[in-house]
Amino acid sequence: MRLMTRSLFVFSALLLCGSQIARPASAHSVPPSVSTQHQSWSSSAYDYRNKYAISCTIYIYHRRLFSVDISALSTYKINQCDPDTFRNTTAAAIRAQLSAFTPIDMVEMSGPQVQMMDKNTSVIDQPYISVGALNYSMISTSHIGIFQVVQHFSNWLKWRNHVTSYNPIRVQENVQYTWHPGSTVYTLTTDTGQTFLMSSFTPLDIRMDTADIDNDAANLGKFLNLPTGWKYEARTLNKILFIRRNEIDGYRSSRLADEFGNVYIGIDEVIQ
Repeated sequence: MRLMTRSLFVFSALLLCGSQIARPASAHSVPPSVSTQHQSWSSSAYDYRNKYAISCTIYIYHRRLFSVDISALSTYKINQCDPDTFRNTTAAAIRAQLSAFTPIDMVEMSGPQVQMMDKNTSVIDQPYISVGALNYSMISTSHIGIFQVVQHFSNWLKWRNHVTSYNPIRVQENVQYTWHPGSTVYTLTTDTGQTFLMSSFTPLDIRMDTADIDNDAANLGKFLNLPTGWKYEARTLNKILFIRRNEIDGYRSSRLADEFGNVYIGIDEVIQ
């Protein structure tokens, strides 16, 4: 089985140097989900598969002369991300911890975030490592190299300078997302017509009622500083929507984030 090879230098080095290791819990060990009318991070019935489940992400950058490697580590499926614990940990502290094992140019923290799909059954089969007071597993890797320099120089330059908003990137990941008929999805459409679907949202207060989270997501477009020709929309589904991306088959996702840290996935699927 071929693993994500780009940027594995970070994860492998940490494991080899004795970080705490364990396997993610299986879906069968998760308690029954609670009603999504009100779900807080401290719920004892947390279910990582459901809409509004909370996670936190760390992005680790390793920069070379003509390339940038990015590894994403997430609490998804490993442990619930306590917002106070996450916010009390600094990027500088994480970089100091990880740099003891492997060269790191920058650490970016994202979250806490709530997932916006109705079901997330993505496979996470990597061991976890302890970073700060939380446990994380690698969920994706990206390599921006000489090909991107030639084909998309402006995008490559942005990533090299750590400019991430509205800057699409190809990633290797395994995702399985489902939205049901009647659900609302939030999309960004670029000036070239490419559509990105919001997969995670960063609320002002992670303890907000889910109805308030949906309301804020629906009104987000008023506050985005979109590139010329881009548009943000809230759309109601008439049919079920599946998104499957399998790294083993060599399929790469396209991802981007807005200035508030909300994350989107590029889609070829038709929204109906």
